Amino acid sequence: MGERVLVVDNEKEVSNFLVSFLKRRNIKVFSATSAATAVEIYKKEKPNVVLLDIVMPDMDGLTLLQRLKAIDSGPHIGMLTSRKSSVVIAEVKKLGAEVFLSKPVELSEIDKVIKGFLGRDRV
Repeated sequence: MGERVLVVDNEKEVSNFLVSFLKRRNIKVFSATSAATAVEIYKKEKPNVVLLDIVMPDMDGLTLLQRLKAIDSGPHIGMLTSRKSSVVIAEVKKLGAEVFLSKPVELSEIDKVIKGFLGRDRV
C-alpha cells in the first residue's frame, strides 16, 4: 500500500506547508482540518504516520489521539503544538504518541521524524 501520512491541523497554512513538504518526498499525504474528517480519512486510508495538532476547535488532539488509537493502534503518531508543557508531553506519551513537536516546527525535525517512523534513508 505504500507510505501514507495524515496531517491533521486546523491551521490551513501549517497543513498545506507540511503536505507540500511530504509530497516532495514522494509520500502519499492526506490532510484534515477537523477531527471528524481526520477519523474518516484514518479509517479509509490507513496511514502509516499521523501528524496531529493538539489544539483544534471541534475536538482537542488528545481526545482525537485516543479515538484514532482505538480504531487502529498501528500507525506512528507525532503531536504538534505551540503549547509545550511537561504535563502535556507526559499525557501525549501516555496516550500513545511517539513524538512531540513544538510549533513552529522545523522541516529538519519533520524530516527526521518521518525517516524514523518510515525507516527510510531517502526521505
